[in-house]
This record gives sequence, structure tokens and C-alpha cells, in this order.
Amino acid sequence: MVADLSTKALGIDEAYIPTTTTQHPGPVSRSIFVIKKAEKADMFGSDEIIRYGQKVRIEVNPYLHRKTLYLSSIALCPTVYSPVSGKQEASLTTKENAYNNTWVIDYVDPNFRFEKQGSPVECNDPILIRHVATNHHLASDLNKIKNDFGQEFEVFVHSFASKNRSQNLALEKDGKITGDLPTKF
Repeated sequence: MVADLSTKALGIDEAYIPTTTTQHPGPVSRSIFVIKKAEKADMFGSDEIIRYGQKVRIEVNPYLHRKTLYLSSIALCPTVYSPVSGKQEASLTTKENAYNNTWVIDYVDPNFRFEKQGSPVECNDPILIRHVATNHHLASDLNKIKNDFGQEFEVFVHSFASKNRSQNLALEKDGKITGDLPTKF
């Protein structure tokens, strides 16, 4: 994910659109984000370690903009939506709203997500970032947005989970998982 401060989000006061790119820009100022705990002390303690299941805020590199920009999202409505796909928007906003700017880092494999709660997030682990207010994940697909950096891909909030549970029920029947484990991405 990268910040694109040249493209403003529609319908939101001062907000910009995040995008994804396949060009792997490396550690440049628009691709660096700071992940901070949302609460000073929570059920995981008061240390600075980010853990699975912990509420966090994601901020844009402080050297990129004069104000602090937070990764934020507002529930899908007729006036606020992502510009290309029409799904729930994700934006980089200056408003520090605890409800819209709070995210949770989830473990990718749903079979181990419950067991990983509270363990530290390791540096190169793939993760899911879930919006606390709407319980949907941060996502991107092949919807292109033209900006100053060429064609990049739209970032939005949407869970690509199927409603069918047939495989999960078969695993429960065989005793490989139990019904108390969340089994959807």
C-alpha cells in the first residue's frame, strides 16, 4: 500500500486515496506507514509490541504531510464509497476519529487465528487488517486508478468471504476443527 496525496477522496473534507502498486517502490516516503497501538494499555499489556487481535492505528509517514494522516474508513453509504469499485472506501484522513481510524491485525489462516490472538506480529508475516467499526478487511483488486505515479490499484474495505460453510462443516464432522473457531477470512 502506498499513499497518494495527489488524489483527494470525494465527499470527505481533507482525505486522500491510498493505492497499491506492483512496482515495489521500496522504502520511499509514500510507502512507509507507522502502526501504533490504539490504546495505551489494553488486555495485552502496556508494552509497544503489536499483537494479533490488538486494536491499532495506521499513520502515514510523518515526513510526507504537514498533518498526521490516519488510515480510515466510513461505512458504505450513498455519498461515501470507493471511486472505482463502489465498495466501502478507505482513505488517509487528518481527522483523528477513534471509531473510523481503528483497525485490528488478524492472522491470515482462519484455522489458527484464535490461537494466534495475543502473540506478536512478526516482521514478514502476511496479515489481514480488519476495520473495527465495520468488521471488514482492507482489500485491493485490479481496479485501476490513474495518478501521478502511473496506474495503481484501488484500496477499499471489503471482505471477500463466501457465505457457504460446507467445507467447514465437513472439517467439524471429522473433528479437525470445532465450531467455536472463526473459519472465514
